[in-house]
Amino acid sequence: MAAGSYDIEIERGETFSFPLQWKTAQGSGIAITAAELIIKPSFESETQLQKFSSADASPKMTLPDANNGKALLKLTDADIAEQTWSSAVYYFVVTVANGDKFKILKGCICICEKS
Repeated sequence: MAAGSYDIEIERGETFSFPLQWKTAQGSGIAITAAELIIKPSFESETQLQKFSSADASPKMTLPDANNGKALLKLTDADIAEQTWSSAVYYFVVTVANGDKFKILKGCICICEKS
């Protein structure tokens, strides 16, 4: 399955919230056991600039309804200020009960000044 594509723009000084739900073609949620957003300099790079993972028990990446495939990335303005990158790419990866991982979304991600 090919990952969908969506570019993300995060504004400095704001709280950023990114909800995501993985669904079947018929619209039913697909149960997940973990979710992570992996940020890299480029898609080809092996270097990770940042990873937000529900497996880390971090309040930044949570699974508010894992049985229906729902994940939520939430960053405070302080979290955003800590980032050392301003423009990169990302993969959103989910894990299912048998341990298989799926890249379900990818795109460019940037931290911009408030408009």
